[in-house]
Amino acid sequence: MSSILPTTIDYKDYLLDDIKNLLRPDSNYDVSISAGKDLAKQTFQAHKFMLSLRSPYFRKQLVERELEETEGIAEYTGDPFVFEHISPPVFGVVLQYMYFGILQIQNLAGMSVFLELISITHTLELDHPCKFTQAYTIKKYEKELKAEFVRVKNFCQGHPNLSLLQKFVDKTVIGNNPDDVFDANDLNDLDRPTLEKIVRRPDLLTEEIKIWDKVLQWAKAQNPSLPNDASNFKHDDFVELGKRLESFLPYIYIRQVLPQDFFHSVQPYQDSLPKDYYKKTLQFFLDAGSREIQQHRLGFDSRLLSRTQCAAITNWIDSESFNNDPSSAQYTMRLIYRGTRDGFNDANFHRFCDNRGATVVVIKVKDTEDILGGYNPLPWDMSNKYKGTSKSFLFNRVLIEETEAYKGIPWTRSKLQKFKVIDSERAIYCGSSNGPAFGKGHDLVVFGPSIMSRPSHCKKSSYEAPLREIPTFNVEEIEVFQVEGALDNAAES
Repeated sequence: MSSILPTTIDYKDYLLDDIKNLLRPDSNYDVSISAGKDLAKQTFQAHKFMLSLRSPYFRKQLVERELEETEGIAEYTGDPFVFEHISPPVFGVVLQYMYFGILQIQNLAGMSVFLELISITHTLELDHPCKFTQAYTIKKYEKELKAEFVRVKNFCQGHPNLSLLQKFVDKTVIGNNPDDVFDANDLNDLDRPTLEKIVRRPDLLTEEIKIWDKVLQWAKAQNPSLPNDASNFKHDDFVELGKRLESFLPYIYIRQVLPQDFFHSVQPYQDSLPKDYYKKTLQFFLDAGSREIQQHRLGFDSRLLSRTQCAAITNWIDSESFNNDPSSAQYTMRLIYRGTRDGFNDANFHRFCDNRGATVVVIKVKDTEDILGGYNPLPWDMSNKYKGTSKSFLFNRVLIEETEAYKGIPWTRSKLQKFKVIDSERAIYCGSSNGPAFGKGHDLVVFGPSIMSRPSHCKKSSYEAPLREIPTFNVEEIEVFQVEGALDNAAES
């Protein structure tokens, strides 16, 4: 009996061994690379063909060098490539990656070191290790990245297209956790537009006196010649500081601070404030009866949605485009009902939510990560009737696992999807024996008398697509927000 002879033989292991031998001391190197500076400087030897093969950056640089030498413009014999801002241990890791295809980071430690690794992999256009290193750094050094937020923000500006790290700056910090910026060690280095954008946010949870103190600290730091203590200020110093503070004053609710904090932290700088502004503020603290009518921030109070997700939902009210920048939101969401706090039943839903105007309903499905919800521009009631509007919509939040893209690092991103109403005459159902209900049938309904015990469902009827594949579900949590700024009467004929 004849056996089948192989016709394809795999010798990749031998090829890898031969490639490893390229880094032997006696290898025929033809290019040098210098990393680090001063006493920490180290020169690495490499091969042009390997650098060209593995790095688009080196490929372009080597072609340019060869062209310039051919045309007699420059002579590069013996001149190394220089990366002073990259330490030798970091560059050694990258060079081994380019030869062996393995990124060995076990001997690297510290946020700064990993920012170096991101920087050099970005510069050399090594896309896969650059993406992995961003994900690794965010997971391992999130606390440190927030503490040096401004440094990280500026780092991203100097390295365009760092998608994950830029997203961390824009979404994780500025978008969803703006209060963390006030705790950054390098707040004084933050640019004015970004700081103003954060101070203007109505959803900040930071106490107003801390916001004042941090903005004051920032403003004084912009002119290092200013004395630390206001008692040592001259007239021109107060004027200079006032120019730095002026644009922030309308968005710091000074009247929300305690009287002792006002007199200790604000009054010493009265000569930097507009006279009428300070006079009215001082009078307020002297007249306790006026405090009941003062403005205050809404804060942020959702266990189910992030700030950026809330912004995207409210921005959908007037626009089809996706915009999750909280600072651009035209409406605000004030929590008026939470099931675990106020009682999971239809009676309490109607007690807290009826006749409150436009609302956003958010539901977490029990034993899943599914988030469902809808926007109702009309008031809820117990009329047991359908209400018509073309302005309502449903939404869901889906989680997308991207672990494979980052070589084993757990990475999940969420995506909000909007579903428009297609049967506007039956967009909303107001029933006395159920919680919120959208559409005929219903596209989304939370049932009573106990919202938790009776299965709710979402069956496509009046909206353009089903919210989830499994129509029935139990509710783990429900939140209802009053939308401030939306028109109460949005019914259409």
